[in-house]
Amino acid sequence: MQSEKQCINQTIREINYTEKSQIYVTVRIRPLNEQETQDNEIQCINVEPQYPNTIYLHQSMNSKLFTFDYIANEYTNQQELFTKVALPSADNYFQGYNTCILAYGQTGAGKTYSITGPQKIIDNIQENEHRGILPRVLDYLFQYIQNQLNNEENTDYLVKCSYIEIYNEHIIDLLNIQEKNLQIREDIKKGVYIDGLTEIQTLNRYTAINILKTGTKNRHVAFTQMNRESSRSHSVFCIHLQQTQHQKSGEYKKYSRFSFVDLAGSERTKQLNAQNIERIKEGCNINKSLSILGNVINSLVEQESGKNRHIHYRDSKLTFLLKDSLGGNSKTKLIANISPCQQAFQETLSTLKFAQRVKLIKNKVTINQDSIKNIEFMNQELMKLKIENIKFRETIQKNEIYNINQELNNNNIIIDDNILKVYQEINKKMQESEELCHYYLELAQENEQKSNVQLCQNQDQLLQHMQFAKMFQQNELQYRQIIKLQQYRIDKIEKLLKTSQGGNDQNLLNDLKVLNNEELQKYRNLLDNQYYYGKLLKDNIFLKQKLNKNIRGQFHSLNTSFQNIEKNKENLVNKLTNNMEFNIEQRVKMQQTINEIEEKQENEKKYKENLQKIQEQLQQSQQEILFLKNQIQQLNIVQNVLKKRKKKNFFQKIRFQQKKMKTYKMKIQVFQIKHN
Repeated sequence: MQSEKQCINQTIREINYTEKSQIYVTVRIRPLNEQETQDNEIQCINVEPQYPNTIYLHQSMNSKLFTFDYIANEYTNQQELFTKVALPSADNYFQGYNTCILAYGQTGAGKTYSITGPQKIIDNIQENEHRGILPRVLDYLFQYIQNQLNNEENTDYLVKCSYIEIYNEHIIDLLNIQEKNLQIREDIKKGVYIDGLTEIQTLNRYTAINILKTGTKNRHVAFTQMNRESSRSHSVFCIHLQQTQHQKSGEYKKYSRFSFVDLAGSERTKQLNAQNIERIKEGCNINKSLSILGNVINSLVEQESGKNRHIHYRDSKLTFLLKDSLGGNSKTKLIANISPCQQAFQETLSTLKFAQRVKLIKNKVTINQDSIKNIEFMNQELMKLKIENIKFRETIQKNEIYNINQELNNNNIIIDDNILKVYQEINKKMQESEELCHYYLELAQENEQKSNVQLCQNQDQLLQHMQFAKMFQQNELQYRQIIKLQQYRIDKIEKLLKTSQGGNDQNLLNDLKVLNNEELQKYRNLLDNQYYYGKLLKDNIFLKQKLNKNIRGQFHSLNTSFQNIEKNKENLVNKLTNNMEFNIEQRVKMQQTINEIEEKQENEKKYKENLQKIQEQLQQSQQEILFLKNQIQQLNIVQNVLKKRKKKNFFQKIRFQQKKMKTYKMKIQVFQIKHN
C-alpha cells in the first residue's frame, strides 16, 4: 500500500510539473588530421586549464571568447563524452522525458564520429573503443532494463527503433529504402511524427546494433575535398520506450523518445570544388535547410526575450521534424563540432555563434504518460486513501484522548478548555479538507466527461467533412473527364468544319450550343460543390482550433484540481503531525503558565508594598517641596528689600542666598524626577 501511495504522489507531481529546460551546449574540438599536420597548420583555438568551459578563438587582429556548458578538447575520448553528455540524458529518458542530442558543425568536424563513430568500424562497432555515443546509449539502455527486470517484476518495457535521413528535402526510411518520400504529420497526442515510418521492436542490444548498422550503410555518403566520407544528408535515429507499471488498481504507463540527430555539414561550394552537379545540388539543399534552421533558432531566441515571433518550422523538413527538440517538449543537448585549423576560422566562428544562440533557448518539458488511465487510477486510489484517512483519524483521536487522560491522571493536571477547542478545530479542518478533495475530484470527473462529449461531437463533424472532401474529389475527377471529352469534341468539330459543306455548318453549330449549355450546367454544379467544400474546409479548421483550445483548457483545469488535492492532502498530514506536537507543547505550556501565574502573584504583593512606600515618600517630598517654596519666597522678599536699600555690604549675603536658592531648586527637581 505504501508503494501505491508513492506511485500516486509521483503521478500527481508528473501531471502538474512542467519545467523550463535550457538547451545544454557542448563544444567538441577535433584534433588536426594527417594532412593538416603535414602542412604544419596553425591552430586558432585555445582552452586554458583554469577556465575549462571557456574557448578562445583568435586570428591575427580578430579574437573572440565563448563560454559553454562543457568543452571537449582534442584529447577527450568517446567514453568521456558519453559520460558527460549522453548518460544524464539517458537517465532523463527513463524518467519519461523526451531527449535529443544534435551534432552540428562544418563538413569534416567530427559530427558522425561523435554520434556513431568512424564509418570504417561500422561492422564491428559493438566492441570498438571508437564507437560513438549512440551505440553506447543502446548498451546502457538494455543493461538498465535488464537490471530493472531482475529487481522489479511488475514493470514491462517495450523498445522500438527507427532510422531516417533527409536527402534533398526527401525523407527516406533507412530501414526500408523503398520508402523514399515519407510525409511529416502533426497530431495533438503524438506530436510531430512521420507517416508510414518503419519502427522495429527491439528485444536486446544486438538487434538494436544491427538496426544501426543497416541504416548507416544505406545513408548517402560521398567523397569531397574536405572529407573522404562526407554525409550528404541529415539523419535521425529514434529510440521509443514504453514503460508499463502494473498496480493492483490499474496500469501506469510512461512514454519517451530518444533522438540522435546527425546534421549534414555546412559547407561552401568553392571549398567543395565539386564538378559533379549532384554534389552541388546536395550542398545547396544542405545549406538551405541549415539556413532555415538558423532562422528558426533566431526566432526562438527573440521569442524567449519577450518578442512576439511566429516560428516557421514548416519551411523545411528538418525544422519541422525538430519542432519538439527546439522550443518544444524535449530535453535537448547540442554538440557543436569544430576544427582547430586556421583555415577553418570563419566556419568555426559561425558554429560557435550558432551554439551560443542555441544556448539561449528554453524548452518546456514534461513527462509523457497515459493521462486518462492515470486519472482513473488516481481516482480509485484517492477513494481508498479517503477511507483510510477517516479510519486513521478516528484511531488517532481515540489514542490521543486516552493518552492525554492517562497523563493528566498521573500528573494530577486538569484538561483545560483550550485543548478541547483545539481538537474541535482539528476535526473541523479535516472535514473541510475532505470536502474540498471530494469537490475537486467531482470537478475533474465532470470536466473529463465534458471534454469527452465535445471530442466525440467534433470527431463526428470531422468525419462529415472528410466525406464531403471525398465527394469533392470525385467531382473533380468527373470535371477533368468532361474537359477531356469537350476537348475531343472540339477537335472533332474543327476537323468536320474543314471538310464539311456550308449547309451543314449551321446544324453543327446548333448541336455545339446544346452540348455547351449542358456542359456549362455541369460546371456550375461543380463550382457550387467547390464553394461548399471550401466553406466546409474553413469550418473544419475552425473546429480543430476550437477543439485544441477546449482540450488544453480541460487538461489545465484537471492539473489545477489535482494540484489542489495534493496540497490539501499534504496539509492534512502536516496538520495531524503538527497537532500531536502541539498537544504535547500545550501541556508543557500549561504547567509553565501556572508557575508564571504564581510568580506574578508574588510579584504583585511585592509591588503593592513598594507602592505604599513610594506613596509615603511622595507625601514627604511634597511637604519638603512646599517648605522649600516658602523659603524661596522669603528669600525673594529679602532680596527685593536689599535692592531697595542699596546696601553694598549686603551684596555678598544676597549672592549667598542666591546660591542657596539654586540648591533648593536642584533638590526640588531631583524630587520631581524621582517621583515622576
